[in-house]
Amino acid sequence: MNKDAWITVLLDDTVPDERIAFLLDLSYEAVAAKKPTRQGRAPRGRRG
Repeated sequence: MNKDAWITVLLDDTVPDERIAFLLDLSYEAVAAKKPTRQGRAPRGRRG
């Protein structure tokens, strides 16, 4: 597993929730774009 693009976020209330949500969405989109599905590539955008 390539960890070159990993970041660390402290979950001690020093980082706003909105920023954490943004980083999670960004991370998911980066991974989902590379993951193949039955029809080709995974859909882009926010999961949910």
